[in-house]
Amino acid sequence: MSCSYFQKSDNRKPLAKAGNAYLYEEDLPNFSTEINSKEDSIASVKRFVEKWALKNLLLDKAKFNLTKEKQEEFNEMAEQYRVQLYINAYKDALIEKNLNYTTSEEDILAYYEEKKQNFKLKEKLLKLRYLVMKTDLKDVDKIKSRFNSFTIEDQEYLRAKSLEFKLHMLNDSVWVRFEDVQRQLPSIQEEFSKKIDNEIQKTLSFQDSIFTYFIHVNEILSPNEVPPISYLKPTIEQILENKRKLELNKQLEKDIIDDAIQNNDFKTF
Repeated sequence: MSCSYFQKSDNRKPLAKAGNAYLYEEDLPNFSTEINSKEDSIASVKRFVEKWALKNLLLDKAKFNLTKEKQEEFNEMAEQYRVQLYINAYKDALIEKNLNYTTSEEDILAYYEEKKQNFKLKEKLLKLRYLVMKTDLKDVDKIKSRFNSFTIEDQEYLRAKSLEFKLHMLNDSVWVRFEDVQRQLPSIQEEFSKKIDNEIQKTLSFQDSIFTYFIHVNEILSPNEVPPISYLKPTIEQILENKRKLELNKQLEKDIIDDAIQNNDFKTF
């Protein structure tokens, strides 16, 4: 009688039972964002309950059929995963708090000069601009002339007409992958590939059944050449940031051990 006196009773009314598990109303998620009617509400609850039941029934079956050794192995793996989640979340928060995301231009240049031979290209890079428009568009000749001369005034003219173009890229000061250009211009891919190396600093014209293409290639970098620092800068910044994270992580682990020894929280026997 004394044991039953102190036992906490559960007066909640369950919504469902699967094996030895019970589902209660407070266990249901908030369906308010996806419910438009009472019928939607009932259907959402039914789907959730069925998924909950299936999960618990499968779990019971798995526990019944798996050996004790296998269950212990899985429990140990789950515990290790739980511990690692806690540790990683704590370390990530500390690193985020102490990490300086600003990489100096001097550090980027120094890393580039030291490691640039490791970044030799495996693909072709281009500096180019292009326009794609319907062949029957008005002022095609004028557009080509402006596209070819490409003064500041010409650029403003082309940008003002950009809504009339199917595709356009007018920033010819950045390096882009040849593969990406081919993907953007599939219908002239083969023809463009044949002319590209011999037609630098010229405006090339192509046509298919519907569109006219103007392409002007300023520079080309071939495979096995070293790309300029402007192209590698984002990659180098990421590399240096990752290096700082690793260094902070090592220092963090060392500080935790040192503090624990100093506070007598860690000792070896």
